Amino acid sequence: MFLPFATSRRSTLLLAGILVISLFTWVGCSNGASESDEASEEESGPAYTIGDEIADSTIAVILESEYGTDTVQTSRFMSHTQMATQSVPPQRRAMISDSLIHSSVLDQLITQHVVTGAAKADGYVADSAAIAQRFEATKQRFTDEDGNLDEQAFADALAAENLSPERLREMIATQLTMQRQRQEIMKNAESPSKDSIEAVSERNRRFQAQHILIQVSDTAADAKVDSARQLASALIDSVESGVSFDSLAKRHSDGPSSTRGGRLPPTPRQRLAEPFADAALALNDSTEVTQEPVRTQFGFHVIRLLDRGEPADTARVRQALEQQKQRQAFQDRVEELRGSSELVVRVNPTVVKANLDE
Repeated sequence: MFLPFATSRRSTLLLAGILVISLFTWVGCSNGASESDEASEEESGPAYTIGDEIADSTIAVILESEYGTDTVQTSRFMSHTQMATQSVPPQRRAMISDSLIHSSVLDQLITQHVVTGAAKADGYVADSAAIAQRFEATKQRFTDEDGNLDEQAFADALAAENLSPERLREMIATQLTMQRQRQEIMKNAESPSKDSIEAVSERNRRFQAQHILIQVSDTAADAKVDSARQLASALIDSVESGVSFDSLAKRHSDGPSSTRGGRLPPTPRQRLAEPFADAALALNDSTEVTQEPVRTQFGFHVIRLLDRGEPADTARVRQALEQQKQRQAFQDRVEELRGSSELVVRVNPTVVKANLDE
């Protein structure tokens, strides 16, 4: 049976097994474990020189440095961009521009150039047995209807991507080198301190509170602010005199939780306004309310602590921070190599839409 586009789909499988594009700019620490919530970096230009434009339509990028020259064919660059695009969740693709995709692909090609170049300069050579094993594993992706190896399908996939078996082995060697260098750099990363682990663990404490919000903006007139504060103070007096907190919240709170008697769902500490979280966790138990209205950017709060919760598991926080430091160590090493390798980047502007000045 004839299957249209079967070769292109299989060649994509081939590349997916070999060409790994890690878009670091889209990968974050998803569990909220970070030693600095407001880290910032000084803006700077690219750590390379922009060379003459490429006119040859078959070539997308040329990278030149003390490690040698890498020439990236247009077909290879476009395969990278296709896989990078497919790695973005469908609901986000409309928000990701071609320029960002191309910039990310170019960034990873540069990373590959300097990291593998430094590895070779240090005398590292990918293990031939490991290359052969991964090459055979790639071939095994191509089978006929009976599950037997389809040599012709494999050859067609290589041809569709302008690859020879030898070039495929070179690409596998590059992949193995990148993996090895990444592991070597990351294993020497600094360990997170006990204090930082405890601080992040506390910031991720999930606790539950109940509140009454009297909304007033930071820019409101003094008279309006005073009126809101006085109402919040009067509500504190009412709670302490025995009036139901739930009923007061339903009647007076301007927050969306008013219909639930002001009850908020269990929430990590770091996701709440700091004055709110500090005041809530300073209370001893659910019989207490804040003695004074608590001011945040939303207005004045009357707060009751329902469940103090527990700090985040320190073992998981340690693991997350270690991974964060390992990623940062790798990125720092890459930036160091870029800055010291006298790198020159040349692109074909009709193919590569990246912004080279960033």
